[in-house]
Amino acid sequence: MNIYLNKEEINYLLDILEKDLNETKTEIHHSGSHTYKEELKEKVKFVQLLMSKVTLLGPDGNKPE
Repeated sequence: MNIYLNKEEINYLLDILEKDLNETKTEIHHSGSHTYKEELKEKVKFVQLLMSKVTLLGPDGNKPE
């Protein structure tokens, strides 16, 4: 499956992902449960991976040349 996004859409997705990443990191800091903290740490890794993938995309879903 291919998704084609323009620059504005890519930037918007990155903004949303960054906000989620920051909120999750704050939640890790405030959590008292070791198990929940580990789940949140996995979420951080997942969001960071998504951000790196979206960052690599150029307009129209192509890698920048």
